[in-house]
Amino acid sequence: MDTVHPHPLEMAITLPIAGNGNHRLQADNEDPQAKAMVVSEAINWLQELRKGGKTITTITLAGPGDPLASWPSTEQCLDKLTKVRGDSPVQLTTLGLAATDYVPALVKARVDQVNLQVDCVNEGTAAEIYRWLRPGKKTLPLAQGCAVLVNDQAEFCQACAEAGLKVVVQTKVYKEINDAELSAIAETMAAQGASAMEIGGDS
Repeated sequence: MDTVHPHPLEMAITLPIAGNGNHRLQADNEDPQAKAMVVSEAINWLQELRKGGKTITTITLAGPGDPLASWPSTEQCLDKLTKVRGDSPVQLTTLGLAATDYVPALVKARVDQVNLQVDCVNEGTAAEIYRWLRPGKKTLPLAQGCAVLVNDQAEFCQACAEAGLKVVVQTKVYKEINDAELSAIAETMAAQGASAMEIGGDS
């Protein structure tokens, strides 16, 4: 049987330009600000890879915080990418919290795909996954934050789909927390216009 390997000169890259977080997982104690790249560093890295002969198959804006909670950096990066992205598709990974207002800007910036991180569609499950949620400048009481999250994710997904943005739902399985909810996540987000679902390993 033949095994197909990626071409050594091809690579997908993630630009970690999002320093601001809008949530914290129950098991997460790290500070995202300490690991974020400034936009100029990220763009220079992309250009150096190309100078080194790499073909960039995909450019993803993601983490260590949330790109839509770090909008000034994200907007600056998207603007610079319009000049240097070439034929590389641009993706953005987000929790979708308080995100719907950014949809027109994502369309204008020619984002090809939004990766929406949806680990539950039930508020009670969300309370077991997240330690806190911050849709704006203020962290909400957890129960309220979970209700906002479930609503915002569905609203954002629908807004993206209606605007012509491809939405891929990315779900991480948390054993005995959300593993029984995968079908509900798939059905709910498909109804809002998501075109695919990717499931990651358990924690």
